[in-house]
Amino acid sequence: MKKTVLLSISLIISMQIMTACTSQENTEGSLTDTAINSNNETTDATSKSDEILDDIILTNAMNSSDSSKCSEILDKEKSSECSNITESLKLIDEAVSTLDESKCNSITLERYKEVCSVNLKEATEIANKNEIQQNEIIKMQTVSQQALDAKDISKCDQLTDAAMYSCRTNVLTNQAIEKNDPTICEQIGDQEFIDGCKMMTTVE
Repeated sequence: MKKTVLLSISLIISMQIMTACTSQENTEGSLTDTAINSNNETTDATSKSDEILDDIILTNAMNSSDSSKCSEILDKEKSSECSNITESLKLIDEAVSTLDESKCNSITLERYKEVCSVNLKEATEIANKNEIQQNEIIKMQTVSQQALDAKDISKCDQLTDAAMYSCRTNVLTNQAIEKNDPTICEQIGDQEFIDGCKMMTTVE
């Protein structure tokens, strides 16, 4: 009877020990899993923040066309993309500012090369128009001065439209003032300018 009781007590104690050990193992396992999950979450958060920062650097580099900033990007693929884009943007700016088509031809990214060609064409057209206008201004000034010096309104016929009319008005007004003869003003044609011419002359 005593042996049976002792065996029962021993069996109960053994089961309690096994239960305690199993509980401890489960607790340790849970802690380990929690630690792993926590590390994974931290890594994910770090990766996400790096990705955001890479995007900010990429945007700044493109806005300033500064490829040197691309080296700060951690993502190798994005860093390479940044270098290609910023270099292309820089070449586009140089092509437009210098009207140099070779800059467009140096671009490796096909779409950026196309954009460069379009922008260069527009810039060239604007530059040509500005040059024509500038040449017309220079010609008007030169001819007007020659007509004034020669006191000859026929020289104004080298000009066209408004430039010719302005030249003739200046010459006739100048003659009217020199000769003190307001009747010369009548040749101008436009009443407003005729009145202005007459105001600068006096009749003795």
